[in-house]
Amino acid sequence: MRSILPLMLTAAVFSAACSDDDDTVGPGPQGGLTFASALSSASVKQGGATTIPVVITRSGSFNGVVTLTAENLPTGVTATFEPATATIASGSRVSTVTLNASTTATTSATPTTIRIRASGDGVTSQAQDVALTVTANTVSGFGATASPAAFTLTAGQTATSTITISRQAGFTGGVSFALQGAPTGVTATVTPTSVTGTTAAVSIVTTAATQPGTYQITLTGTATGATANAIPMTLVIVAP
Repeated sequence: MRSILPLMLTAAVFSAACSDDDDTVGPGPQGGLTFASALSSASVKQGGATTIPVVITRSGSFNGVVTLTAENLPTGVTATFEPATATIASGSRVSTVTLNASTTATTSATPTTIRIRASGDGVTSQAQDVALTVTANTVSGFGATASPAAFTLTAGQTATSTITISRQAGFTGGVSFALQGAPTGVTATVTPTSVTGTTAAVSIVTTAATQPGTYQITLTGTATGATANAIPMTLVIVAP
């Protein structure tokens, strides 16, 4: 499926979990966890935010709670999580990490390698590196995030999420959103259709015709006089 560059974000399905000297890729003998998908690179403007959808896979006998952390963040960048407890409950596979850059966040032309780490009791922690670039906020425009941005649905179900728009350098225009890269039977409705404030609601609707699988989709925002931006989302469909 096609992906749109959101705030210079590149959505990518992880081919393998990254590891450091203390991490072992793959499950241990009694079970384990791996990253199934998220982002491998991202860019955010000062005063803006960007969303990283995360999907994990448990294996073997492990079905415990998974805790997420964000490490090595640049000065002025903080991370928030959905759920706010920064955990993925037993039986769930998805979470959303939002990186928020202050108006004075340190900028750099060279990406900073941050690390999203997933940990669980009795299993080896797994880590995925994300190349994050923080840029100056000098051009009128907008950024957009969604929380949550990763969903697990049975075919036929509907998910809801909140879109947050950061308006930059005096931008006041209306922003419209369209879903791209969605599988058969998946549609999105954004309310209001033209967002003139800072928040909107989106419903992701599936049908019985939607085939099981993990899909990378984007909700792309456009506005007159501003660069288009897209919100990366991950949709996990399971059979009824």
